Amino acid sequence: MLWPAVYDLPVGGDTSLYEACPSVRVFGPEGDDTGPVPAVCPFEDRHSDNILCPFGFWGLSSFVEQPPPGSRDLRTVVHHGEDHVALLAAVGSSLDQELTALHVNRLRAGPPSCRLDQPVIGSEDQLVDALGPEAMDVVYFYCHCGYDRRSDLAAADRYLDFGSYSVRPVDVTRWARGRTWEYPHWPRRSPLVVLNGCHTTEANSGTLNGFVRAFTEWAGASGVVGTEVVVEQGLAGWAMEQLFAHLLNGASVASALRSVRWNMLRRGNVMGLAYTAHCLADLSLRPPATNQE
Repeated sequence: MLWPAVYDLPVGGDTSLYEACPSVRVFGPEGDDTGPVPAVCPFEDRHSDNILCPFGFWGLSSFVEQPPPGSRDLRTVVHHGEDHVALLAAVGSSLDQELTALHVNRLRAGPPSCRLDQPVIGSEDQLVDALGPEAMDVVYFYCHCGYDRRSDLAAADRYLDFGSYSVRPVDVTRWARGRTWEYPHWPRRSPLVVLNGCHTTEANSGTLNGFVRAFTEWAGASGVVGTEVVVEQGLAGWAMEQLFAHLLNGASVASALRSVRWNMLRRGNVMGLAYTAHCLADLSLRPPATNQE
């Protein structure tokens, strides 16, 4: 279920009676409000039936928690160390290379507290080696995602397309369960896996396996952020640049993703609701700062 897109305000069936909440202008592309978005709509007292308000969507009004399936305990902190945040990027060669270069350069020019590692990953074996050690806080897959149907009667599965090779959820499970990696994998430093491609975490009644369960239950990731629908490459890159900036500033995943959604809405785009975080809402890259008297 795409919980961020759930709209919980009463809306009737007569579209001629729909009325836009003033918050659309205040926090949308026509507004000039750049401060933090409040937790509730400041115009709530003007709401009536058939009101269309951004705060009616759970993903814009709330910190949505959608824990992944599995039996392992979920983490609230990726790593308790005091070193710089490390981001491992695996980029697909079949992407638009101009947009890719712009995106990677913006990531490199981001906060100095983040170390971007983009090794040469031209084969499945090289990807397995790169994902083996506990050396990263974020594993970032920036690539196309395709559908894999083994037969006419089988449900379509997903695969990450890196150009010269592809990765399916069963591959990640195989690397973890087949002792290709040390067992348990990522036991102390459990990275957040970000799958920035089309419909990477989409699930339906016929989905037998998916990247969320493969990475969280078997590979040991602390959570997975992915998309439910098709996204445009340039927009996808911009959205994750925003997400990483918030995470590096100490925000939790749920708080960072909510901020991304509002930043996109300010640009007139509601596609932020298509990104879903499968982790605890308060997951952060480092322990939250505390005030010391």
